[in-house]
Formats: sequence, structure tokens, C-alpha cells
Amino acid sequence: MKKTLLLVFVHGSDNTFGHFPQDLASLLHNALPKVDVQSVQYPRFETRGDLRECVAKFKEWLQNKVIDLE
Repeated sequence: MKKTLLLVFVHGSDNTFGHFPQDLASLLHNALPKVDVQSVQYPRFETRGDLRECVAKFKEWLQNKVIDLE
């Protein structure tokens, strides 16, 4: 079974991250050819408000991303 490296980017948008997530994933893919490198970006405004709620939302979002990879 091939291992997966999931890169998660938080607190930014397509404008702030630019091509960095794709560039980093590509670099790591070349450096780690036996690893499936994937990159995801957490929705921009989901980190506002009560910290406990934000953490709970992030945890659920991340769990769903990992489940989708399986």
C-alpha cells in the first residue's frame, strides 16, 4: 500500500498561497516518488469566531479529507 502525505494549508487563500501548495507538492512528489503527495487548503473564513468551535470544525473537515483519501 502506497503511503500518503497530506499537506494542509490554513489561514490563507488562493491569492496569499499562490502556487506554493502545488509547487511544494510537486517538489515532494519528485523527492518522495513512493509517496502519494496531496495538498488541500482549509476554507479561508472557517477560522473566525470561537476557538473551540473553529478547532471542532477544522478537526471534522480534516477527518473527512483523510477519510476521502482512504
